[in-house]
Amino acid sequence: VNSAICATTMCVKYEVTHILNTGIAGSLDNQINIGDIVVSTDAVYHDFRIEPFGYPAGMVPGRKSISFQADESLRKLVVDSIQKVAPEIQVFEGRVASGDIFVGQKEKKDWIIQNFGAKCCEMEGCAIAHVATDFAVPFVIVRAISDKADEESTVSYEDFEAQAAEHCANLVFQVLQSL
Repeated sequence: VNSAICATTMCVKYEVTHILNTGIAGSLDNQINIGDIVVSTDAVYHDFRIEPFGYPAGMVPGRKSISFQADESLRKLVVDSIQKVAPEIQVFEGRVASGDIFVGQKEKKDWIIQNFGAKCCEMEGCAIAHVATDFAVPFVIVRAISDKADEESTVSYEDFEAQAAEHCANLVFQVLQSL
């Protein structure tokens, strides 16, 4: 909710032209490791569940799709910027799944993978994507992987948080210089 409020404020009060949301996430893909970066192609809510009313998991009523599409040109700019500021970091592009829980259980992780095919999971990106889409503001979500979304997640998350923040700050500066 807080991220949606912030995104709405940025769109309404400051009339932003782009939204670049950075942060950390848990990996849902065995190929994506701690320290790698995921750049969104789209975003979904993994915990929005109203299937008894005929909607698929993740579908918000009134929408045509379960996902919110990231801006392709902004996504390409972000990928290029990451390769400039941190060429040693592996970059993956794919779906980001958001929900209001910290995923640290195999069963939940497997369910998200099976139902959404997401590359990573976190807690605010889709709300920002939703707002950006409604205001027709190009967006992209960038997540540094802090953990593997498993039983060891809380330990690796705490260790990685500061390093991820530094990488994200460097990325934002590079993207701003390129816009």
